[in-house]
Amino acid sequence: MRSLLVGVVLISLVGCGGAGDETSGTSPEDIFVTPTISVIPQIVKTPPTIVTPTEAVSPTKHPLLLQHTLAPNNQPIAASTEVPMPPKPPTLQDDNLPDLVVSVGAQTFNGELEYTGPLSISNESIDIDPSGSDPITIQYRLPEQIGPIPSIRTGTVILIAETVPARSETRILLSDDLGLVFGQIRYSSESPIYVDLGSSVSLKQSSVIGVTDFALEVPVNLVDNGVSIAQIPINVPTTVKTSIGKIDIFVELSFYSEPDMRLTDRVTPYSLMAWIVRKER
Repeated sequence: MRSLLVGVVLISLVGCGGAGDETSGTSPEDIFVTPTISVIPQIVKTPPTIVTPTEAVSPTKHPLLLQHTLAPNNQPIAASTEVPMPPKPPTLQDDNLPDLVVSVGAQTFNGELEYTGPLSISNESIDIDPSGSDPITIQYRLPEQIGPIPSIRTGTVILIAETVPARSETRILLSDDLGLVFGQIRYSSESPIYVDLGSSVSLKQSSVIGVTDFALEVPVNLVDNGVSIAQIPINVPTTVKTSIGKIDIFVELSFYSEPDMRLTDRVTPYSLMAWIVRKER
């Protein structure tokens, strides 16, 4: 009987324990979880290491090295003050082609001059010394088969030289009482070019009418007392007898360029390059 009571009590305890667990159980939301915190490694600055210089190693005293003086190393370069070079005077091109250069002092002449007075003519230059200004030198190399320029001591010089990026123009007319002695023309114009050689003798381009080509060679005529006495061929030295004597003429080029109306900077249509020398009487 006692054993039966003990068994009933044990079964009651077990049943009460199960019922108590269901009533007082903890839900998943009531469970506290401790979060895990990531630790970021910190950058630790290490102080720089100061290297104490050691004593320099003395050079090797080899017998072969002792016989020579060591080259200086890391020596400062002695700075020298540059002396500007003086400007070089203009000179003729280094070739055998006809050429002319006008200079005043050591610079190229650019401007206009009308001078009457003493001058000096050699086989290479014409020297003018106008009062109140620097001397002017005209260096020249004539085309073959014309010249030389007559040697006169007094004359009149009309000189126009203009050099701009778009073009270079030169007109030199040297005359005496009789007429033109020497002339060099490198010129462009809106109309046919006319060169007065003195005493009713002139060099004149022909007019161009109804041009269809962009560029056209233009005839050049020598006029004496209003009458055309000769047509000068292009690029051929020619001698013509006139009322002021025999004249050597060399026309390097004579052409007409049809202006392009679409361009802002239009070229002048007529161009002439010629050398003129009056022969000695």
